[in-house]
Amino acid sequence: QTRVEVAVKVEKVDVRHPQLIYESRVYRYFREGIGFPHVHYVTRTPSFTIMILDLLGPSLEDLFNFCN
Repeated sequence: QTRVEVAVKVEKVDVRHPQLIYESRVYRYFREGIGFPHVHYVTRTPSFTIMILDLLGPSLEDLFNFCN
């Protein structure tokens, strides 16, 4: 209820090369570092892995597309 915007990443559990759990561990390892988002929550459902983390700004993909 704080109305703070966050990033939500979702990955199917049956993907060939799952990355979200590993990614959350990397973020937690670097949690004291500058420029790394804080991971608020990671969970796994029967169908998906879900990670909720700080929204820091545009993604690298967004910046790449913006610059053509």
